[in-house]
Amino acid sequence: MRPRLPAAVLLALAPACAGGPAADAPVPAALLTAEAAAARAVVDAVDPLPLLAFPEVLLAALPPGGDCPLVREDGGIVTWTGGCTSADGRFTIDGELQSSTGEGRRWVAGEGFAVRAGGAALVQLDGAIEEEQQGEVVLLDASATWCGGAAPCAEGPRTVDLSFTLLPAAAAPERFDGTVMGAVGLLDGVVTVEGAWRGAACGLEADHGLFAFGGALRHTLVWEGRAACDACADWTVEGLAAPPLCADTP
Repeated sequence: MRPRLPAAVLLALAPACAGGPAADAPVPAALLTAEAAAARAVVDAVDPLPLLAFPEVLLAALPPGGDCPLVREDGGIVTWTGGCTSADGRFTIDGELQSSTGEGRRWVAGEGFAVRAGGAALVQLDGAIEEEQQGEVVLLDASATWCGGAAPCAEGPRTVDLSFTLLPAAAAPERFDGTVMGAVGLLDGVVTVEGAWRGAACGLEADHGLFAFGGALRHTLVWEGRAACDACADWTVEGLAAPPLCADTP
């Protein structure tokens, strides 16, 4: 597990991360169009819920019974080895998958692992995802190229190197206060990302959240769900004001 900053610290640093107030000039239309898709991809990639659910998604995708994939267990680590087709001919399994669970920690690791049906990938994993429970806090590390479940492989795999610190809400454990730091791979390169958020009472966005990320250009996104529960974030690009980035922004 890598070192993390607590949410309170990152949120206190929000003005610095945002780079100060947005400039009066708007973002040029051509730039806005080009950057909106990248911003949406980063927002999707730093959502911890699909990553937390992914170990179960992987295991559910494995064909039941038979000897494809080949399964072995050693020292609490289960290994599935592919390079085969399921007995009913419906699935092909490539690569290798390992998994271990115990003492408040679980991890999955894949090496070229994929389950395909009709040639289309259902799940893929190259890399590792690790979750550790420390008291009420969940530490989540993902250094992987992956897809499946809430991140359909038909949309292309996600490549991330992210560390999360998550504090589940007592009344709604699927919602978290949290921080994230790391990097996300996009089609045209890698962007670094850092962010923090508190609550999600409205169900559409954080009560208060800040994400700053950038490669060639620096983006800042600020959510204020308590003020307006509209699944939209205030957005700046290189300090220039942009229209809100919303869940339905193309």
